[in-house]
Amino acid sequence: MAGSPALRAQTAVKITDANAIACDLMIGQLADAQTTLLAGGLDSATVESVILAELQGGRPTALQSDSARAVNGGAAVNYSAYQLCEVGTEAGPMALVLIPARENTHMPEGLRSNRDFHMLVRPDGLRAAAELVQKPKPSRGPRWEGKPSARIVRTDGVYATYDLAADPKALAVLERSGMSPQEIEAVLFRSHQRNWPEGLDEVHQRAKRPADIQRLKAVEAARWDNKVLLIIPAELNRKIPSAVRPYLDIYMVYEADAVAVKTKK
Repeated sequence: MAGSPALRAQTAVKITDANAIACDLMIGQLADAQTTLLAGGLDSATVESVILAELQGGRPTALQSDSARAVNGGAAVNYSAYQLCEVGTEAGPMALVLIPARENTHMPEGLRSNRDFHMLVRPDGLRAAAELVQKPKPSRGPRWEGKPSARIVRTDGVYATYDLAADPKALAVLERSGMSPQEIEAVLFRSHQRNWPEGLDEVHQRAKRPADIQRLKAVEAARWDNKVLLIIPAELNRKIPSAVRPYLDIYMVYEADAVAVKTKK
């Protein structure tokens, strides 16, 4: 999921004008794309990574065309982004911008991807991130190692839109478990279906995949009333079908009897 070190070493930028994103201009459409990118100052390994990333897809639906961007792409100004180089195109100078998946889990579904992707942006629609107030990076969430493993036995027992922030008892349990405020914030954010993989983010999607959901490897993070908070670690679920595979740890609240927790002997 993470980009190569060569990609990450570039300039952090802020998109200031979503209309500056040239969604209808693909990197592969550049005249002799490889030569153009090399002339822009990229090394050959980075050029290969950029071209391969485009071939693999991953650009979100709201940025697949200029017309789609005009309707749904306004929030693109909230991307965490990196400028790799500037290239000449028939439409004028364009900046080649990397959008890393792991740094953009906060984005709405139509602008979120499970792969790093690149796009061409007019330079006048960018600003160096150093000129802006920097926000702290989101927490990776609570550690799952050493917690009791769990298995989902009844997939319809999930609280997919549960508001943990509105449950004082749940918050107290999370605090007593040793979670930091930043870790709790990560749990609150990634415990709602809108921040889950596409095969889990709607009830009709989950209804099509009960067997895949039951294959998810999970650990118990907390328990209160008749509820269990599960951590679904990305590291343990790399071989799960892509529709339900998390690229960051996600959190799911289940009815207690919908989950089988392995007790320590």
